[in-house]
Amino acid sequence: MDTRARSCFGHGGANSFCCRPSLYVERSALNPEIVEFEEALDHYLEEPTCLTSDPFDPLSFDQNVSLDFSTSMAQTRDLGLPQDLDTVLSTLVELVQAPIYTALQTRQVKAWDALMEPNYPALTMKTVKAFMLGWSVWKSRGALRAAYEFLCNLAQFNARLKKKNRPTCKRICDVVPTSTLCNPEDDVDHPPAKGPSSYGALIARSNDFQKRNPVREYHAYCPDGSYLTYQIFAADYPSAGDWPEDDEIWQRVVDFEDVYDMGILVPLEHDFHTEHILEIQTIPLFFEYASRGRFIDTPLDDFEYGDDFTPIPCEFFDYIDKPIIGEDVPPVHPGGIVSQHPSHRIMDVLGSYGNDGHFWLLERHINGMKAILWSGKSPVAASRMEVLEQEENPCEAIANLQGTIAVFNYLNDPSVHRSFMILANRLRKVFKLVEDTYNAQHSPRVRLVRAWDKWFRNLLGNSRFVAERFLEEWIPRMEASVATNPHLDLDQKTQSLAELRKLYIHMHTDIGISMDGYEGN
Repeated sequence: MDTRARSCFGHGGANSFCCRPSLYVERSALNPEIVEFEEALDHYLEEPTCLTSDPFDPLSFDQNVSLDFSTSMAQTRDLGLPQDLDTVLSTLVELVQAPIYTALQTRQVKAWDALMEPNYPALTMKTVKAFMLGWSVWKSRGALRAAYEFLCNLAQFNARLKKKNRPTCKRICDVVPTSTLCNPEDDVDHPPAKGPSSYGALIARSNDFQKRNPVREYHAYCPDGSYLTYQIFAADYPSAGDWPEDDEIWQRVVDFEDVYDMGILVPLEHDFHTEHILEIQTIPLFFEYASRGRFIDTPLDDFEYGDDFTPIPCEFFDYIDKPIIGEDVPPVHPGGIVSQHPSHRIMDVLGSYGNDGHFWLLERHINGMKAILWSGKSPVAASRMEVLEQEENPCEAIANLQGTIAVFNYLNDPSVHRSFMILANRLRKVFKLVEDTYNAQHSPRVRLVRAWDKWFRNLLGNSRFVAERFLEEWIPRMEASVATNPHLDLDQKTQSLAELRKLYIHMHTDIGISMDGYEGN
């Protein structure tokens, strides 16, 4: 927050968010569990055999015991396994599921790798973990069942995972870290400014319209063809400050694994961005369209926006950064900044101390995908998808499809959507204050709120349209590509095709952003 970093202090919410998630490793003393695990694994590897009967057969359980093998919460000792196998199985499940290793688990991983190396060199914990988390048995039959089958067939899995150049799916930002999808608040519509405009510039104050990327120029158009130029500046502070490990922001983490389940997660060992649910680029993008009285072009039959609205006079934008609001006018939302400048109050809604409960830590791939969709562009250029379509490894292409759907699951999650609508309604109230203040002093009158209501609905509808168009083309094309890919084995093809089929179903149920709760409906 702007009060947590010295360079940000006193600038109010116009600085938006100054934050950076802090990842930590829990440190604990050496534990007897290490010795127990090493001895159990060593003994088990001498003769890795399993029960002749199926320990997961419900008929073999005590009828008074209720087990759920879809999670790791079932106790392995309820399965009636030998003690060594019981210890190894429970530890393996914990290590695969652990997002960050404790000191104890780090030692257990080292012990696993050392004991596996002589006879099963391909089964390092890193390799096993990557395989298990993507294995269809793990996903469909649960962690315990998958780990049990794995331990009972070590030789077969060692041979299987020995294959060189076996495709493994990583997170998109690990595969292509320079991708624009991994940059916060990317704005492909407005490249960095190369120099001053030839027209008069409406330049924001040093603490206005700030973001983490280079300076971007936007225009408010006038009837005579000229335009006012205003800019979003790169902030003079780091893109983030450290979040204490006990900060409540960690209760609002959304990860790539939450494509279909926007549940709360613990911090993971990859990057998050502090998410502006209302992208910072929303305001200047709206001003560009509002100055021309136009909507974003979207051929959607089921979205009725009515006729284009009356353009906002370009003279209005000349007052955005002037002190036209009374000194005694309170903020329209709790914790809001008190300023005479409309630009300060508008940007304050997007990131202020009073709004800190409505910010989320969002994995950078989803955050970047959301910013691109917000700007009205296809999530990934067709030329790039055509290259990925021919790749041996389909993971990046599938991740792009997953990320597109994840954006809408994220915005429609009840908790996130509530924050989204609160911020949208606060922004609407600020626009009403600015409209009333301007109209009391100038003519002709502007209808800023009406323009915003119509344009905001159009913005969300356009995001849905470009996402649907992208998914409708590329899910079938990737299904055809995977089915004929000679570099994938049967298990990989089965998993990839199942994931694509699942994405196709979600495309028809999850795409779109609800306007429920918006006061301008």
